[in-house]
Amino acid sequence: MLPQVYKKRQENKIEIEKLEAKVNRLQRDFDNGRYTSQYDYDDEWSPLKPIIFPCRTSHTRLFPKKHSFSYSYLYVGIPVGWRGWVSSLLTADLKTLPWRGRKPKNGWFNVDSADHLARGDSMHGLRGKLDTYLESQNEKVEDYPDAYLVTAPRFFGYSFNPVSFWYLYNRRKELKAMILEVNNTFDERRMYFLKDTDPNNGASGDEIENLATGKVDQNGDQGQHSPNQKQLERFTNSWSKDFHVSPFNSRKGAYSLSANDPFFPHLSTRAGVARVNNTITLSSSKQHPKLVARVYSSSDSIDPYKLKGFGTFKFIAAWWWVGFVTLPRILREAAKLFFRRKLHVWFKPEVLEDSIGRNETDDEKAIAAIFRDYLRTLVTSSDLPFALQFLPGIATMSVEETFMPHALREKPNTQQCAVTFKITSPLFYARISRCTSIPKHIKVNLSKPDPGTATFHTSHPDLLAKLFEESPSVSNLFKIWPWGKAALIDKYAALLDASPLAPIPLPNRLRWVLINILRHLPSPSHPYTLSDLDACAVHLPSTDAPKVRAYRKAVLKMLLSDYVAFGMPAAIDAAFWIVKVWLCWVCVQSFDGLVGLCNGHGQLTVIEVGKVVMGFLGVHIWWGLGQAL
Repeated sequence: MLPQVYKKRQENKIEIEKLEAKVNRLQRDFDNGRYTSQYDYDDEWSPLKPIIFPCRTSHTRLFPKKHSFSYSYLYVGIPVGWRGWVSSLLTADLKTLPWRGRKPKNGWFNVDSADHLARGDSMHGLRGKLDTYLESQNEKVEDYPDAYLVTAPRFFGYSFNPVSFWYLYNRRKELKAMILEVNNTFDERRMYFLKDTDPNNGASGDEIENLATGKVDQNGDQGQHSPNQKQLERFTNSWSKDFHVSPFNSRKGAYSLSANDPFFPHLSTRAGVARVNNTITLSSSKQHPKLVARVYSSSDSIDPYKLKGFGTFKFIAAWWWVGFVTLPRILREAAKLFFRRKLHVWFKPEVLEDSIGRNETDDEKAIAAIFRDYLRTLVTSSDLPFALQFLPGIATMSVEETFMPHALREKPNTQQCAVTFKITSPLFYARISRCTSIPKHIKVNLSKPDPGTATFHTSHPDLLAKLFEESPSVSNLFKIWPWGKAALIDKYAALLDASPLAPIPLPNRLRWVLINILRHLPSPSHPYTLSDLDACAVHLPSTDAPKVRAYRKAVLKMLLSDYVAFGMPAAIDAAFWIVKVWLCWVCVQSFDGLVGLCNGHGQLTVIEVGKVVMGFLGVHIWWGLGQAL
């Protein structure tokens, strides 16, 4: 009995020493800023590690015209949850680490969680965003304890990443699900959560053990795999196409995926073994294969921990340019399809509810801030028995926000349902900034839904329409005199003085007048009114003056672009910069005349005098151009 007790104590002592050593090592790494206490990645205990995958990608179009191309591509693999760096070569999510000292700079190649899944950053990095996404798909996070991301990294902050692959493993370390994260050239994104549909992929433990111990041949990187191994390591799935990727394909059809597990079996990461080999086939609505896209390892994978000194320099010199030429390569092939193959170009529809729209502009962000205040006021002042869950579709705003009517706050048991109001495209804000009545705009879009042009979606269209129908338009408070023969200022006198708040400065009043003129030109039958958003902005307290100023400037730019820039606000910004550059040139030229005048050489002409005056006033004019709107 005593020998057994002694043996047990010794085993416990050894186990405690191992745990103490692990805690000390993790504390040391934490102090150095390599790991964080949540979602730790431990290269001793985890079977996964960062890997570099030199690859090639190929596209083969089968009809209506045959076309194919192939070029080199670079992927890196990141264990989901790892946050740190490999020397100066590869980094991941450094900004999410709790730095105690100076934060190091990103490496040559960097993976940022803000570029993946939902828009915006996450304090928990890739693992936190993955868990949130799995919950949105009604999946249990604990079913996928190991996950691996294969993606194109950023180089010097730039990356164009058409597709990323997430490999999700169960507790038996078997590949049971994947996430395909697809980005198009219009800055839109769609995630597809896929579960393995191959019935032969549920291998027994003995079969996997035989493969792991070498009883089944695994030397066939060039097609020498045994049939059993091919079945066990292959992941397959099919799904309907609902995302606009190429202008030469409609949004109809279906995709199918055939992907190999790069770490089969048991998440093996032996040097050179891990490989990427994924094939996506696009079929037409008549089930005919139309396009085959493939990405595969062109050579053995590279362990970044083993690249030192000259090896790191050699790798960077060989691969730094690949990310920069991805988009130009795509545009080159698109030009061939359009000019040589004469393929039909499909109009780009707006994204569907399950997709993510493009990133917003600064102008759309400013309008969205006022719209959220307007919507909050609209809901909280209503008597309807439901709450509104608002998803703004803006990366820098809250992912979702719930507005509660006062009736529900007083009688919470009267709530029947929560209505979801999701903005899927920032274009929504550009559109409502141009209309006078938001309820009318919402009602028209709900009465004639068009998936190709819809910029918002709702779970209960009838209830959302009821909310806007029963809420009075706030712009009715700001009706002003109809068209008359009075002077311009008299026409808009009521508009300028209708606000019960403190008097508005004259420059701002004139800006509101200009907005009203540009939104709809005056007519005898249409009284002048502020739009719903304008009225909401006017009613905001003085503490929100910067937000109101940004909104007013954005709306003016939107409306002005409709008249002089084909509805493109970016052209207005470009025009301002051109004027500023010209102003700089005038200022520089004026100094020549000023020097000549000071030296007494000749006399200045009227034009030269004007240049000198412009030179002295150049700084003020520069500032004035920025404040004009």
